[in-house]
Amino acid sequence: MYNSRMSNKEVYEANLHIRFEELRNGSDQAYKLHELVFMEAFVFATELHRDKLPQRILDVGCGLGFMTCSLINLGQEAVGIDPSETAIELAKKEHSLDSFFASSAEHFSEIMVEHGIEVFDQAIINMVFHSVSDRSVLSILKGVRKCIKPEGTILILVPDEEWLMYKLIDYAQDQEMERSDGIAWVRKMLNQKKVRIPVRINSGKYYPEQLTIYNRSLEDYAKLLRVCNFGVRWESYDEKTKEKIGSQILPYLDMEDYVANIKLMQHNRHLLMSFAL
Repeated sequence: MYNSRMSNKEVYEANLHIRFEELRNGSDQAYKLHELVFMEAFVFATELHRDKLPQRILDVGCGLGFMTCSLINLGQEAVGIDPSETAIELAKKEHSLDSFFASSAEHFSEIMVEHGIEVFDQAIINMVFHSVSDRSVLSILKGVRKCIKPEGTILILVPDEEWLMYKLIDYAQDQEMERSDGIAWVRKMLNQKKVRIPVRINSGKYYPEQLTIYNRSLEDYAKLLRVCNFGVRWESYDEKTKEKIGSQILPYLDMEDYVANIKLMQHNRHLLMSFAL
């Protein structure tokens, strides 16, 4: 029986040790995929700052620190933060590094001052926003702005519209719902802005607690980025004279167009890049 009263943070804490073993033994293929995607995107974003290598990167919601370590292994100055003290303790122990802090993005700028940590060139927010409210997304984005340089990049990985649908379909099939009942249930859930769903462990079983998923579109994320003054300056030039003929600010670039080697769409995720304006 699922405990519907648990918050996402409580669910996260309750499953940390199971999650730790999944990542440690490499059984989570989806995680491997979006780690590779982020590496591709990181290389692209780095091209925009060739004179600033190695980059200083803040991994927001780093969890157990595996991606933070991947960045460090690439020669970057990476720091991981997570509000879970348990996750950070496990990360420090597993990776034998002091590059992790138990802190939310909202308060990390204060810790940076206390520890003499310089501002970062880039922040990574990896599959975090779909499990927090709009208010929390805004709070995280505002906190990140204080931690990165002006025009610093922010890379955000979020589920696309089909990600939740496939999660619901899988669960309906596992519960052996009749086809018509299952379709009706999935449609009903997809019409909700906030959905409680069970989360599958890689062994095929489910975690004992459900997770709340915020069912947002890309336009929803665009509005949140605009509110926090993130955007991409998009300029157009005359082919002959090379003079600028137009300029606009987009909320993000969808990195699908730039990530060549990983088929991101097959795994129902969007990778968005934006800048602190």
